[in-house]
Amino acid sequence: MHTITGTGRRGVLLFFLLTTILTGFNGCKSGNNEAGTAQQANPATAVKVTTITRRPITKKETFPATVVYLNKSNLSASLPGYLTQLYVKTGDYITAGSPVFRIETKEHAVIKGDSSLQKSGISDLGVFTINAPASGYITQVMQQQGDYVQEGTAICSFTRDDQMYVQAYVPVDMQSLVTPGTACRIIRQGSKGIKAHVVRTLNELDPVSQSLQVLIKPDRNINLSENLNIEAEFTIKKVDTAQVAPVSAVLSNEKLSDFWVMKLLNDTTAVKVSVKTGVKEPDSVQLVSPDFAADARLLTDGNYGLPDTAKVKIIK
Repeated sequence: MHTITGTGRRGVLLFFLLTTILTGFNGCKSGNNEAGTAQQANPATAVKVTTITRRPITKKETFPATVVYLNKSNLSASLPGYLTQLYVKTGDYITAGSPVFRIETKEHAVIKGDSSLQKSGISDLGVFTINAPASGYITQVMQQQGDYVQEGTAICSFTRDDQMYVQAYVPVDMQSLVTPGTACRIIRQGSKGIKAHVVRTLNELDPVSQSLQVLIKPDRNINLSENLNIEAEFTIKKVDTAQVAPVSAVLSNEKLSDFWVMKLLNDTTAVKVSVKTGVKEPDSVQLVSPDFAADARLLTDGNYGLPDTAKVKIIK
């Protein structure tokens, strides 16, 4: 009995010892598997980085505009006669002193029909050429060559090129930014812009857009067709020295009320930093605060959706 009992106790002790060893082994194995799984579930995100630059930045706004010509006038017949020559057509640009049309009176028609009178000193009587009073554009030709016209008949309409303006349509709440004398640029497709300035604002709203009408004058005479649709560009704000980052580096919530960047803490960790933004250009944005170090690195690619203290891998 004693032998059997002793043997039984040793067996029980041996059983518990083996169970403990196996449990510890399986626990270590399970722990290693869980660590490996966690490591696989949170891999490093591939990202690209940029640095902060300090430079001037400007906020610009463009508004729709139309070319207009003011103070149009008619070039008329100074006496009755035949319109024997039209030197221009609608849309032509003419310089000061260049011929526009010629009129021959009935008396000159008689002279041309008499060979003896043609040889006399009166052969050129009754021929009148009307020249352009200034450089500008022929906006319309009302008569045809060969017509007989009365004195005062309008032959064509004419606009001086120094009477070309651009009429821009600006939101009413921005009226204080486009006062007379304000510098701007006229932008047309395929051009870099032409320097101009505000002459005055018109005391009426555009009935369609409900915008304020602003009259702009180019700083030099240019050749633009009337009613051409272009744009007027104004500088709304300028910061001489600003922290500037690419637009892709700045993230925001859906309401665009909170903004932040992902900044590298080291080569493998990025942290979330709330920022206040300022002037925005098409590809860049001013970071008003906080004040970043000169060597601060911000994520530009792969930053969307990253949590604070994210594991990253820098790629080129």
